[in-house]
Amino acid sequence: AIAQVADNEFIVVAQNARIKFDPSGRNAGKPSMYARVEEGQYAEGKWVMERVWNGDQTDYGLNFGARPFVLKIKLGTYK
Repeated sequence: AIAQVADNEFIVVAQNARIKFDPSGRNAGKPSMYARVEEGQYAEGKWVMERVWNGDQTDYGLNFGARPFVLKIKLGTYK
């Protein structure tokens, strides 16, 4: 499941999947990156970050194994 919660910010819940975001709309064709990927959960309606995923975990997309994860993803473009 993917939900957009703000401009360039998403909540993703997945398992046994690989997800990659590509820019669209006015950002189509621009190089993009994960500005920040946080693993965590919602508690009492507020986001609680447990850890930040590093580049080794995000370089080739977001890989979800058998254990489900909840990620808060902030995207960025550059050029």
